[in-house]
Amino acid sequence: MTTRGEFLKGENIFLPDKLEVNKVVEQINNLKDGETLKISHAFLIVRLGGINIAVDPAIQARSLSEKEENKFIPPSHGEASKSRKKQDGAYTYSMIEAPVEVNGNPNETNTARVGRILAQYIDAIFISHLDTDHYDFELIRTIMETNSNTKVYGPLGWQGVIAKYHSLEITGDNPTDNYLPEYVRKRMKSLSAKSADPNRDSGLNYPNLNPDRTILNAQNGESVSVKAIDIPHAGGLPAEFVQGFVLESKTNRILLIPDAALSPEIIKHIKMNAQGADGNKLTQFIVLTATLNPESFYGILNEQQSYVLRDEIEEGIAHSAYLPLVAAAYTEGETAISIVHSGFYYRSSSEESNLRGRYPEYKKADNPTLKEWLSRLRVKVDETLKEMEEQINTLGPLSISVGRHGRSEIGKLLRDFPIRRRFARKIVEWIKKEGVPDCVLEIIHSPQANEIIK
Repeated sequence: MTTRGEFLKGENIFLPDKLEVNKVVEQINNLKDGETLKISHAFLIVRLGGINIAVDPAIQARSLSEKEENKFIPPSHGEASKSRKKQDGAYTYSMIEAPVEVNGNPNETNTARVGRILAQYIDAIFISHLDTDHYDFELIRTIMETNSNTKVYGPLGWQGVIAKYHSLEITGDNPTDNYLPEYVRKRMKSLSAKSADPNRDSGLNYPNLNPDRTILNAQNGESVSVKAIDIPHAGGLPAEFVQGFVLESKTNRILLIPDAALSPEIIKHIKMNAQGADGNKLTQFIVLTATLNPESFYGILNEQQSYVLRDEIEEGIAHSAYLPLVAAAYTEGETAISIVHSGFYYRSSSEESNLRGRYPEYKKADNPTLKEWLSRLRVKVDETLKEMEEQINTLGPLSISVGRHGRSEIGKLLRDFPIRRRFARKIVEWIKKEGVPDCVLEIIHSPQANEIIK
């Protein structure tokens, strides 16, 4: 396994993705139906039924420190939620660069230029959650105002977060910076993500009412269904609700899981959605994973501390690195797994060679086939679900409210943490002990920036 020292010696290991807007447009135009463009990190564009669907559009970053210019962290919640971010030195970094055009407006921000240029290619936007590496309201609003047909759906209650940083009345000398007009507010829609446990959704079982999904209609007469599923993830505040998506057209079915822990709920979602009601299997499975590199936080922690943080804490409540293996097990290796969530913030190294650094080699002599090994993992996960069923049934939602009940919500999360850690640990320890054959890694792909996932 790659050591921390070896990792830190790698060339350009921290160098973030930098894309030219015209190159991104070129790739959008190259998309075929059923394909996905990974721009960088979690920003994706999916083409289904003739419709271009953007997921988690965020392109802005701030520097970690003045001494480390190529190490970026996401904006603060206040800046990510504004219609115009501050333009000082800390916020001059962008995933996509759009130079000022001849006779262009020199006061227009790079984010606004990118949004204006991309707007004509984006029919709908879906935001998984309000961690600031997953949404950029300046970019989203610019797209909305440039393309009046673009539909926008965020997690439940996201409008309230955005409203905190805006006025509903025209105030100040430059009202466009903080004024949120009604025609923008009306287009900010929400989905109510569906739980993996039908019993917890009993209050939503009304005839002809499906608040967890929407239908997008294309000009060619085709339609695309987008269903939101509740994703367990304790991220940065205010991450009250996190949603993944099942996107389906007549010929393609894509499951997209954003930041997710290795949890009982997410495994139930995978089992429920690996096949559609009409028997259609997934044509793409995209998972936003924990970093595959062996250490974290830019080398601040030592190797032992990093592994404790990742495998003992993060794996069970925030970001899983082993979830792609579980995803492969429940799709029986018949659907390629694409992993994203890298390239711009925190880590640039998304090379597939890091898979082997994260997943130990299989060293037994029996040399199992792909389906044999995945079947063994599936049996282990199912056994763990059954073994811990009583404890799993006591779990509350893995989310944190930042309202007046925030303290009690955090208390519930802390109460549930030992159960969640135990569940994830049982699966991770089995994988580490068993090892992962090369044939399994062959169906897990880590696309680079501006690469089309076919």
